[in-house]
Amino acid sequence: MIVDARGKSVPSWGTGSHWAKLKAVRGKPALYIPLRQVIDVELSGRINRGDKVLDSSQIGATALATLPSSWFGSFHREFRQFNNGDEAGICGMETYRQLAERQTDIWRCLTKPDPRGVWDTMLYENI
Repeated sequence: MIVDARGKSVPSWGTGSHWAKLKAVRGKPALYIPLRQVIDVELSGRINRGDKVLDSSQIGATALATLPSSWFGSFHREFRQFNNGDEAGICGMETYRQLAERQTDIWRCLTKPDPRGVWDTMLYENI
């Protein structure tokens, strides 16, 4: 679960318009299932080894590196309207979603958006 500064659980889905991209990918099981699985493996590995701080950009980069090139070809054919690099942002949202849905541990966000409201990376701390 992810909690806010007051310790209150936050929803597992964000409210920004960019979350529609993750929803679109979830609608394509041939793309979503492998992505979900590699992020789950990466998250579980880091949590099981006792990492207390997780960096979403590192998790996403490692997870994406394990997907075959055919996944990227399919992703870009299916979502031509997405910008180059959107798969990294989708990994970040999926990382957030998976952490928020975990019931066995509690995480809080350590980072804040830049002045333009952009998140380059998200750091999560286990509390």
